[in-house]
Amino acid sequence: MYVALQRLQFWGIKIFSVATGDLTDKTGKLLASVMGWKDEAYLEDLRDKTRRGLAGRAQRALALAAAPMATAPSLSQTRRDGPTPTGLH
Repeated sequence: MYVALQRLQFWGIKIFSVATGDLTDKTGKLLASVMGWKDEAYLEDLRDKTRRGLAGRAQRALALAAAPMATAPSLSQTRRDGPTPTGLH
């Protein structure tokens, strides 16, 4: 993120954050770096949890993804009192 801030600052573009204010001054650059580290750690944790969940589903021989929407049963197929007209649920 710091490289992006340098490029924008080179072109004379100022970046403002609602939470922290001006990100083009010295304090803002430090805050942007810390936010970048925090975001990177969050994404790594999310990646690990997703992979662990998919591996668990594969070990239990479960589907790794949901069926496409086109193959899901429609409302008229699931109702017991008969089909419903299209668009009326």
